[in-house]
Amino acid sequence: MKQVKAGSTVDIKFSLCLIDGTVVDQTEADETLQFTLGDGTLFEGLERWLIGLEEGEQRQFTLFPEDAFGNPDPDNVQELSRDLFPADMDLERGLVIGFSGPAGDDIPGTIVAVEEDRVTVDFNHPLAGQVLVFDVTVERIYD
Repeated sequence: MKQVKAGSTVDIKFSLCLIDGTVVDQTEADETLQFTLGDGTLFEGLERWLIGLEEGEQRQFTLFPEDAFGNPDPDNVQELSRDLFPADMDLERGLVIGFSGPAGDDIPGTIVAVEEDRVTVDFNHPLAGQVLVFDVTVERIYD
């Protein structure tokens, strides 16, 4: 039987949930996700759990923050001047805004506080610090 190994191209069906069952991401019933291990589609912590699984195998894994999106870093919470945002933008707690990073990449930031002249933005991944449940079925392994 074929097994998933480093560099394998695979089709999987999956769901990624918070520990309380809230679905964060999943494939639809009639679709699979195809990727090659190591191509960056899944983070390394998820890929490690796939190694050794066989075609048709279904497994469920609990991912702690260090194997998923990490723990929140207090240095990633920044206070910015309200002037950096459009005057007509309705800034409210929980709003996620895309910011341009130094390399021009899009970095999501979550508004955590709004004051008259300051806006506090959390640039940690929204799932940082979360325990996740990864339910996966290996549908096909290409060799």
